[in-house]
Amino acid sequence: MKEIYGLDDWVIDVKGLCLDEPGNPATAQMAKLQQWEELADAIEVRGSLFSGLKISAVAMVDFQKDNTQAKPGVIPFQFQLLSDEAVELVISGL
Repeated sequence: MKEIYGLDDWVIDVKGLCLDEPGNPATAQMAKLQQWEELADAIEVRGSLFSGLKISAVAMVDFQKDNTQAKPGVIPFQFQLLSDEAVELVISGL
């Protein structure tokens, strides 16, 4: 459930690389990221940065990956996280 009232959502830009590691290939890491991207729900987050901004959940949007042919075992990616409110928090607050 998206927040209707209040200020705009926080927008967090994420850029990174999936790199081959022993027992954890870049392709498996990318597959895990794509599973998160396919969720039709908020993702709960924790940490001092998030709590300081009063962010308890995020939604992943605009996911992009780029298979760099010149560098095997390296998959660049980027996406945005939008602050969201977990449905469980809304329901329990009733």
